[in-house]
Amino acid sequence: MAALTDLDARSLGTVRRYFALNPVAADVLVVACFVLPELIAPFVGASRPVSLLLVGLGAVVLMARRHRPVPVAGAIGLLAVVGLAWTGSLNGYDLAVGFAVYAVAAARPPRVAWLTTATLVAAVAWAAWLWERPGSNGTLTFDGSGPPSDTTVRIATLTGLTVISLVAMAIGVSVRQRRLHVADLVERAARLEAERDQQARLARAEERGRIAREMHD
Repeated sequence: MAALTDLDARSLGTVRRYFALNPVAADVLVVACFVLPELIAPFVGASRPVSLLLVGLGAVVLMARRHRPVPVAGAIGLLAVVGLAWTGSLNGYDLAVGFAVYAVAAARPPRVAWLTTATLVAAVAWAAWLWERPGSNGTLTFDGSGPPSDTTVRIATLTGLTVISLVAMAIGVSVRQRRLHVADLVERAARLEAERDQQARLARAEERGRIAREMHD
């Protein structure tokens, strides 16, 4: 009987099984979701070189989120803050924050995930409240003059950032719990199989002993 594997226990569909077997492809898909809006921006007259640079850096960082989720979350937060101070825009980093939060929640205990998420979201939200400028030309400024007159835009940004982060956290925690459950099932199946093998060996040894005794008699 073949041993139960992680993929067997998870009962994945074709697409999810493909990404489970090819994690790099999943990472590329995540990065594409983050980068594509900025690549499309030149066609609608909204592209800025600084924004493209920031998004490029964010894409490189996100490729490492599976192996170093907490450092990646910190780097994404730093890039988001720098981008807000420099360009007055999140440059799509609200989505990057969501991807980073998911990676931490899926790979680390809840305490670490919540602490990382709270720190990340607070830092980006603070920067957005201070420096987000609708229609900014990308001029660098650190005047800290507080929120602009159009606070509605910033409230919407903070709301969106919070919602994305909470949804990412919920999905990540669910995925981690499912992975732990599957790992437990696989471990139990392996233990049962080992016990069956041991019992079979004992039964064969006992049978050989019985035959030997009968032949001796």
